Amino acid sequence: MPTESYFLLQASLFWGIFILAICAGLAFVTLKLSQKLTRLREKAYLHQIIASVANSPNAVIITNPQGIIQYVNPYFTLLTGYTPEDSIGHKTNLLQSGQTPPKIYEELWQTIQIGQLWQGDLLNQHKSGKQYWQETFILPLFQNGRIAHFIATCADVTTHKSLDEIINHRLDELSLVNTISLAAASQLDADSLVNLAGRQLEDAFNVKSVFVALYDSEKQVINTPYWSIDREKMDAPPMPYGQGLTSIVIQRRVPLLIDEDFETIAPPLGAKLIFAQAKGLPKTWLGVPLLIGAEVLGVISLQDYEHEHAFSAEDVRLLTTIAANMGIALQNARLFNEAQQEIAERKRAEDELRRHAEETALFYEISQELSADLNLNQVLRNLLEKCRQLLPLDSFYIALYDDASQTIHHPLFFDQGKFKNVPARDLHTTPGIIGEIIFSRKTLYLPDTLVPEIAKKYQIIHAGGTPSRSFVGVPMLSHGQIIGAISMQSYQPHCYTPNHIHMLEAIASQAAIAIQNSRLYEAACTEAQERRRDQENLQQTNLALQTHIEHIEAIKDELREQSIRDALTGLYNRRYLNEVFKSKLEYAHRKSTPFSVIMLDIDLFKQFNDTYGHAQGDKLLAILGNLLRKQTRASDIACRYGGEEFLILLPDTPLEIAYRRAEEVRQRFESTQIQVNHQPVSATISLGIAGYPKHAQTPEGLIVQADQAMYAAKAAGRNRVIVWEQ
Repeated sequence: MPTESYFLLQASLFWGIFILAICAGLAFVTLKLSQKLTRLREKAYLHQIIASVANSPNAVIITNPQGIIQYVNPYFTLLTGYTPEDSIGHKTNLLQSGQTPPKIYEELWQTIQIGQLWQGDLLNQHKSGKQYWQETFILPLFQNGRIAHFIATCADVTTHKSLDEIINHRLDELSLVNTISLAAASQLDADSLVNLAGRQLEDAFNVKSVFVALYDSEKQVINTPYWSIDREKMDAPPMPYGQGLTSIVIQRRVPLLIDEDFETIAPPLGAKLIFAQAKGLPKTWLGVPLLIGAEVLGVISLQDYEHEHAFSAEDVRLLTTIAANMGIALQNARLFNEAQQEIAERKRAEDELRRHAEETALFYEISQELSADLNLNQVLRNLLEKCRQLLPLDSFYIALYDDASQTIHHPLFFDQGKFKNVPARDLHTTPGIIGEIIFSRKTLYLPDTLVPEIAKKYQIIHAGGTPSRSFVGVPMLSHGQIIGAISMQSYQPHCYTPNHIHMLEAIASQAAIAIQNSRLYEAACTEAQERRRDQENLQQTNLALQTHIEHIEAIKDELREQSIRDALTGLYNRRYLNEVFKSKLEYAHRKSTPFSVIMLDIDLFKQFNDTYGHAQGDKLLAILGNLLRKQTRASDIACRYGGEEFLILLPDTPLEIAYRRAEEVRQRFESTQIQVNHQPVSATISLGIAGYPKHAQTPEGLIVQADQAMYAAKAAGRNRVIVWEQ
């Protein structure tokens, strides 16, 4: 039987277990109470947040850390179309459109899960299916050191995005226009410009074919300096104006867009499809005129070979803007080329004027040398020395012709550094090359006498030693009478240029006069000697001698007059101007009197020559020279300065009077007409005036200022008088 102690032990165990059970129950109850208290606190915290954002003007979403929606405010429904019942308990991907790149969502979660703010634009989808742009801010909310919620504020930025896209599109267009404009402006050569623009248009519009056509209104043709298909350059022959779609654009001066049924619509407008069919026909064709003011310079065309309606109204507008900028660039290139041509022409004219002045001075020196001595042998020696200084020659001779006996003799024959005696020759039986020159009275140039065809054609007689290779022979004429020939020769073939030949021709003219004078002088001397031997006729002989001497003096005076007068206009030449200008100006300085200079030039004289011929141009110059002689006083000096330029010195003349006189000359010349092919033709002049001492104190300075005033008159529109202004 159990003892009392046994019962006491059982009772103790029972009460111990009972007490432990009570303690365990109390701990469980305490835990449950703590968890419930935490949830209540979280719920209270959440309600606190909700209360602060319920009336927000933006959509607000609150989620748990897993992204499940726990709250949305009223504006959320307006933005998304989803009610709280539609969204709470669902993940936020309910709003996704599938158009936002996954990488953005990855970055979003990485950012907010480390407790940082995320900001960005998401392309979401409304409950109705319409897509919209949403600017989103997502902020983690912490409680007890851990992320408890995410709160997101959202705003509709679709309109803003559309405006941004429009602005960015406009910026891209401006960038394209600017790129092409800058590239075009950097080119002053039209071909380089259109090639560069063509390549830019290919890249910008990504089309299969681009061409740039330029319209030549004078020749009535359309040239296509740039045409590419599949980035391959095409060669296009000039097309007559009036044919093809390009002519339609030029005629209408507005863009032409064929964006469907090209094969049916294009031919009635003038398109020729023969070449295009080899490469395929375009589905869309766009052409825009290149305009500068009212003038059409050409056309830019784009073609798409795969799609109809390939170009939008925006593309047409953009290409029109590009064409306007290209038109300006093409006009600049054209003006630049014209300026370059004008500069080159002016330089050529200046070079020609300089060459003419040098030749005039040179021929004056030769004239002086030849007229310094009337002894024929000395005259010919002087002539040889001058020719050796100026011309490349190995052999040189003078052949004098006797018309009565048809013989020639050589008073001077120089070959290989030596003077040689050559017997006279009867041209009737053995004419040779000299006979050819004398009988034809024309210059003869044989570039290589050893060429069989030349040797066969001409009877070449070698009077010297080594046969020459290059031969030039020039007839010597005096008052229309042939007196002989002058010849230079070289042992090198093709030695002489047109300038060499021209120079020898000018020398031959001077030599003919000198030889004739020498002949006259020698004849006079011979006659005087014969008459002196006849004492009975001494007085008659002296009178005859005096007559001849006076004749010689008259010839000298005539030569002097010829050397200072321009043969065509009868005015003084530039050499005479150089002789007297300084002395006239010094006289004005001593007397303190005004002195004016007028520089004038026939407007568009080269164009006049090209149109009517040089003979009519010479006639116009002669008319102007005659007018200037009539309009100037005895104290004035009117000279032909060079080409179509004239200079008038007006001593004792103030600028006001000089202007009136210049204006009178301009008006009279403008009203003067010449007959060309039985049609009246007229021209105009531009005049520039400079005065001493106001503008310059030297001849050179006055000429420069008057010349600049004249070019100012031309730049102002020609046919006017301008006084130089500082």
